[in-house]
Amino acid sequence: MHFSIAILARSKTFLGVLTLFALANLWTLLRHKISPLCCDQEMTIGFPVPFHISRGITGLQDVYILGLLLDISIAATIAITATWIVRAFSR
Repeated sequence: MHFSIAILARSKTFLGVLTLFALANLWTLLRHKISPLCCDQEMTIGFPVPFHISRGITGLQDVYILGLLLDISIAATIAITATWIVRAFSR
């Protein structure tokens, strides 16, 4: 099966899966911004791997570049796999 970047760019499946991951990450960001800081709780941003962790009242915030890279690679891997499966069954 022939696979290229041009095929991925035109694929609705690829773009749809990436959109779902982007929306999930956006939801974790909005959940973090909306929630009140009433108690000492740990809030994370990132799906499926958190790449930003803040720790409530103490104000400690950690950003994990590896978590961000893992999020991007997991989303890309699942999107490419889904596109490959859809193309294999559509023939």
